[in-house]
Amino acid sequence: MTEPRTVPQQSLARLFPNGFGEFWQKLEFKKDLEQIIYQVVPATLATEEIRKSLASGGYGLVAIPIIKHYFDRYQYSTYEPYDDVFVAKFKTNCITAVVEIRRKEHLWTDTFRDIKQYLKKITLKTDTRTSQNYDKTLTQGGRTTTQGNENQNWSDQKQSNQKNTPTFSNVDLSSGTYGGFSRQQQLSTQQTEQGQGNRNSNRKNTTDKINHVNKEHYRASKDANVSITNQDSYELAQILKSRLLGNFEFTIIKLSDYYPLFDKLFIKLFGCTVKPIIDPETGRRRWVSQVEYEEIETQETGTTTKPPEGNEWDETIPYLERLKILHTKTEKEWKKLPDTSNRKPRIALRLKVLEGCLKAYEPEYIELPTVEVFRTRIRGEEEGYQKVIGYQNIIQIVEKYLRSYHFAKRNNTPPPAQLMIMLLGEPGLGKTYISQAIARALGRGLHIIGMNGKLNASLITGTNIENPGAEPGEVLKAISRYEDRACVIVFDEIEKAARECKEAAGIPTDITGNKNYRDTFLDFPTPTNECIFISTVNRPEDVPSFVADRFAIRVEVLPLGYLERLEVVRVVLQSELKKLNNAFQRIYGKNWQEIYHLFNQEELLKKTLTWTFSIRGAKNNILLKLIPTLISDFLEPESPLTEDPINYDWDFLQREGKDESCPYAKDIRNNHKVNCMCFVKNLDLAPGWTENMGGEYYE
Repeated sequence: MTEPRTVPQQSLARLFPNGFGEFWQKLEFKKDLEQIIYQVVPATLATEEIRKSLASGGYGLVAIPIIKHYFDRYQYSTYEPYDDVFVAKFKTNCITAVVEIRRKEHLWTDTFRDIKQYLKKITLKTDTRTSQNYDKTLTQGGRTTTQGNENQNWSDQKQSNQKNTPTFSNVDLSSGTYGGFSRQQQLSTQQTEQGQGNRNSNRKNTTDKINHVNKEHYRASKDANVSITNQDSYELAQILKSRLLGNFEFTIIKLSDYYPLFDKLFIKLFGCTVKPIIDPETGRRRWVSQVEYEEIETQETGTTTKPPEGNEWDETIPYLERLKILHTKTEKEWKKLPDTSNRKPRIALRLKVLEGCLKAYEPEYIELPTVEVFRTRIRGEEEGYQKVIGYQNIIQIVEKYLRSYHFAKRNNTPPPAQLMIMLLGEPGLGKTYISQAIARALGRGLHIIGMNGKLNASLITGTNIENPGAEPGEVLKAISRYEDRACVIVFDEIEKAARECKEAAGIPTDITGNKNYRDTFLDFPTPTNECIFISTVNRPEDVPSFVADRFAIRVEVLPLGYLERLEVVRVVLQSELKKLNNAFQRIYGKNWQEIYHLFNQEELLKKTLTWTFSIRGAKNNILLKLIPTLISDFLEPESPLTEDPINYDWDFLQREGKDESCPYAKDIRNNHKVNCMCFVKNLDLAPGWTENMGGEYYE
């Protein structure tokens, strides 16, 4: 005994538990059909006849079986989310199917009604004869002859003389040129021809021809024994033939032809019942009904597999569940695509992005360190973290955000506003460095988007998956790659991008709408309201106001002072010497701390500092000058270390920072302009520099 079928919550079977009869009566199909069909039938002499037919309850071909067919087919299909809207549209599709069938029937009715005027009566006459009614044909033969001869003689004589005569004097010719012309062009040509010819011809043709004689003899009574039959017939006019054939082709009625009406209703409005499959012949996606989909799955797997129910666009479902539904559909599409399809790599990339997003949005809460843990990491006191020198104003902003975040978490209150910081300052001040340090201390992924020279918005928002070579935007890449919905995303030198690209950067950073941010490649919401956005800017005046408004926290990155710069150099030097510890122990029998003590002399470290706002030059003197020289001059040849590292030639780079718009930067004899940004005129921005390094730069 089979178990009764479970009725879906949102289905026609639940709304009309008594079956089709209840469906027909409650929706009052009869009234609507009589009104609509009467309107669509063209006005003809049979209008009154049609009115009588409709009044008596007729609808051409019986409407009740037709509508019952569609009710039975779709009564267990699910829909979302409103009963009245769906039932109204389902009823409209049923009436549409009946009306279209009525149109076709009317074509035939009208054609047969007028068929008499297209018929033409004709009489066919048949004449029957036999070959015995004719006598044989008599032919007399003849002959044709041709006689004659032809003679032809021909002689031809021709004599030709040619000579060149100078057109200029001999004096001119002796020079070889005259007025820029070559010597040959200075000679004129004279030519004489004589000819003589003689031709004779003689021809004679003689033809004798005896004409052929053809005679036919007919019998005197030629019509004797001839049978003649007359028969009446009718011929259809050519126009009617075409019309009949056209109507026949057009009016082949198949109820399955109207399935797309109902399938489209489900997929376009509710997205639940119709399922996508990949056509094995074309490699393209097409939609089939749920019943057909289950049949295909049964044939391929041998087991009845029901696809997961749900609509990824239904906002009443939790976001993570919607993401899983989309992932399942994308995975099935990828499996259906043949390996030769050029769409398959793009679907594979979308699937990879979705897998990263699933892990990113799976945790209920993001884990951020406490203020105490954050400070410990910034100071380099925790294993694996490097000490951050300076940037206290930026670090304090992050600490305030962490306090607000953990307060909201403890007291179950709304979280603080999204953290977005704009770092302002000259190149080389360490804006990118402090961004990296903050991301590392927070335990979040870091994604840097280089905006310098970028032109297209697709860098941020991605490209359409239908385009060959399509890929996601950088924001979605960051979330998926690091599997972190609260990763740190840096727009590096944002003011140097084209306007279109800068405008695109304002979309994921808009706090009023970034919860529903949609990347063009994925074409599905990926919230960015928990990401930490940082933008680095060299020229604030080039940043559009609508982009600057997104970053409410603007921080001026100040140059490091003298002591801070020495501390940065020490940290970099320790990090690099630690990497060479094995070589120091093998060659000199010392660890890296002992070697560091030899180099940790203020006079030596002062030489690494450059006269610029940036600390980058000092770092490069350690990384690109001191360490390579130490390896090439001492470690590689295994020579003893120098006893006077201060005076050793390390070939440090010495450079002065100048303002390009200041006359002093171009001509040392000119004075500095007012408020110029030359380093030597702004030494007060680097505390302790003048006291330890002096006030003038000397190469």
